[in-house]
This record gives sequence, structure tokens and C-alpha cells, in this order.
Amino acid sequence: MAAAFKQMADTFWQAQRVKRLVRKHLGAGAQCLVSVQEAWCTDPVCEGPVTEIRIVMVNFKEIRRTVHKRAAEIAAADVAAVL
Repeated sequence: MAAAFKQMADTFWQAQRVKRLVRKHLGAGAQCLVSVQEAWCTDPVCEGPVTEIRIVMVNFKEIRRTVHKRAAEIAAADVAAVL
């Protein structure tokens, strides 16, 4: 039970960290909703963990990007490369 809770807390923390990286990249004045979710890529070419980043701007413009890494492995350079 404790290990499962620790895993959930780590996943949550990493998602929040990636959200901060996205907001920092977009600029201080960017008003948007940012969603970060880890998934498993089912494409035979990439097969492995991916992190899906979804941004919804105030004008409802939506941006979706995928980084082929776990959230814990994403750096500011990765965010800059996909946005």
C-alpha cells in the first residue's frame, strides 16, 4: 500500500513539474490549462512510455504534443523542442 501511494505521489509530482516547464516556456502571461499524462505507446515503431502534453488556451485553441519519454525524464529542452 505504501509503495503504491509513493508511486502515485511521484507520478503527480512529475506531472506538475512538466506543467511548470510548459508554462515557463509559454511565458509568464500565458493563461492556459495544461494537462500532462503518462501513457504507453502502442505504435510498433516507438513502443515504450510516452508523455502526452495538452494545452488549451483561453481562446479554446488546443495544442497536443507527445514526448517519447517518461515525465520524470523530460527536461526544459524537450518541452522547447515539441512546442
